[in-house]
Amino acid sequence: MPVAAGFGALIALLVAASSPWWASSFLTHGTGISVALLCIGVSLYALHAAMRGATAGSKHWYTFAALGGGEALWRVLAILTIGLLTSSVIGLEAATVSAVLVWILSPY
Repeated sequence: MPVAAGFGALIALLVAASSPWWASSFLTHGTGISVALLCIGVSLYALHAAMRGATAGSKHWYTFAALGGGEALWRVLAILTIGLLTSSVIGLEAATVSAVLVWILSPY
Protein backbone atom coordinates (compact mmCIF):
# COMPACT_ATOMS: atom_id res chain seq x y z
CA MET A 1 0.00 0.00 0.00
CA PRO A 2 2.81 2.50 0.63
CA VAL A 3 4.08 2.03 -2.92
CA ALA A 4 0.57 2.50 -4.32
CA ALA A 5 0.15 5.61 -2.17
CA GLY A 6 3.42 6.97 -3.55
CA PHE A 7 2.38 6.37 -7.14
CA GLY A 8 -1.04 7.88 -6.46
CA ALA A 9 0.53 10.98 -4.94
CA LEU A 10 2.96 11.32 -7.86
CA ILE A 11 0.19 11.08 -10.45
CA ALA A 12 -1.96 13.53 -8.46
CA LEU A 13 0.93 16.00 -8.45
CA LEU A 14 1.35 15.59 -12.20
CA VAL A 15 -2.37 16.17 -12.74
CA ALA A 16 -2.28 19.28 -10.55
CA ALA A 17 0.87 20.63 -12.20
CA SER A 18 -0.47 20.11 -15.72
CA SER A 19 -3.99 21.43 -14.98
CA PRO A 20 -3.32 25.02 -16.12
CA TRP A 21 -2.95 23.70 -19.68
CA TRP A 22 -6.09 21.57 -19.89
CA ALA A 23 -8.48 22.28 -16.99
CA SER A 24 -10.31 25.26 -18.46
CA SER A 25 -11.03 23.29 -21.65
CA PHE A 26 -12.53 20.27 -19.90
CA LEU A 27 -13.85 21.58 -16.58
CA THR A 28 -16.29 24.41 -17.04
CA HIS A 29 -17.56 24.91 -13.46
CA GLY A 30 -15.42 25.33 -10.36
CA THR A 31 -12.16 24.48 -12.06
CA GLY A 32 -10.03 24.63 -8.90
CA ILE A 33 -12.37 22.41 -6.89
CA SER A 34 -12.75 20.02 -9.83
CA VAL A 35 -8.99 19.68 -10.22
CA ALA A 36 -8.64 19.09 -6.47
CA LEU A 37 -11.33 16.38 -6.60
CA LEU A 38 -9.62 14.81 -9.59
CA CYS A 39 -6.29 14.75 -7.75
CA ILE A 40 -7.92 13.20 -4.69
CA GLY A 41 -9.65 10.63 -6.87
CA VAL A 42 -6.44 9.71 -8.69
CA SER A 43 -4.45 9.28 -5.50
CA LEU A 44 -7.16 7.23 -3.76
CA TYR A 45 -7.80 5.10 -6.82
CA ALA A 46 -4.19 3.93 -6.70
CA LEU A 47 -4.89 2.54 -3.22
CA HIS A 48 -8.19 1.05 -4.37
CA ALA A 49 -6.47 -0.70 -7.29
CA ALA A 50 -3.70 -1.99 -5.01
CA MET A 51 -6.26 -3.43 -2.61
CA ARG A 52 -8.12 -5.12 -5.44
CA GLY A 53 -4.85 -6.52 -6.75
CA ALA A 54 -3.91 -7.79 -3.31
CA THR A 55 -7.26 -9.49 -2.84
CA ALA A 56 -7.06 -11.12 -6.26
CA GLY A 57 -3.46 -12.19 -5.73
CA SER A 58 -4.30 -13.80 -2.41
CA LYS A 59 -7.43 -15.40 -3.88
CA HIS A 60 -9.86 -13.59 -1.60
CA TRP A 61 -12.47 -13.60 -4.36
CA TYR A 62 -15.44 -12.52 -2.25
CA THR A 63 -13.55 -9.44 -1.08
CA PHE A 64 -12.37 -8.79 -4.63
CA ALA A 65 -15.96 -8.96 -5.90
CA ALA A 66 -17.23 -6.85 -3.01
CA LEU A 67 -14.69 -4.13 -3.80
CA GLY A 68 -15.70 -4.02 -7.47
CA GLY A 69 -19.42 -4.27 -6.86
CA GLY A 70 -19.31 -2.03 -3.81
CA GLU A 71 -17.55 0.70 -5.73
CA ALA A 72 -20.14 0.60 -8.51
CA LEU A 73 -23.07 0.46 -6.09
CA TRP A 74 -21.69 3.30 -3.96
CA ARG A 75 -21.12 5.47 -7.05
CA VAL A 76 -24.68 4.96 -8.29
CA LEU A 77 -26.24 5.64 -4.88
CA ALA A 78 -24.04 8.68 -4.23
CA ILE A 79 -24.80 10.19 -7.64
CA LEU A 80 -28.54 9.54 -7.26
CA THR A 81 -28.53 11.09 -3.81
CA ILE A 82 -26.62 14.20 -4.86
CA GLY A 83 -28.65 14.45 -8.05
CA LEU A 84 -31.89 14.43 -6.10
CA LEU A 85 -30.69 16.76 -3.34
CA THR A 86 -28.64 19.42 -5.08
CA SER A 87 -27.90 18.50 -8.71
CA SER A 88 -24.73 20.59 -8.61
CA VAL A 89 -21.85 19.67 -10.87
CA ILE A 90 -19.34 19.84 -8.02
CA GLY A 91 -21.59 17.59 -5.91
CA LEU A 92 -21.80 15.04 -8.70
CA GLU A 93 -18.03 15.14 -9.14
CA ALA A 94 -17.53 14.61 -5.39
CA ALA A 95 -20.04 11.73 -5.40
CA THR A 96 -18.16 10.09 -8.26
CA VAL A 97 -14.81 10.44 -6.51
CA SER A 98 -16.17 9.20 -3.18
CA ALA A 99 -16.58 5.67 -4.55
CA VAL A 100 -12.83 5.08 -4.41
CA LEU A 101 -13.09 5.04 -0.62
CA VAL A 102 -14.84 1.65 -0.67
CA TRP A 103 -11.49 -0.14 -0.20
CA ILE A 104 -11.30 1.29 3.34
CA LEU A 105 -14.20 -1.01 4.29
CA SER A 106 -12.31 -4.09 3.14
CA PRO A 107 -11.69 -6.64 5.89
CA TYR A 108 -8.49 -7.76 4.10
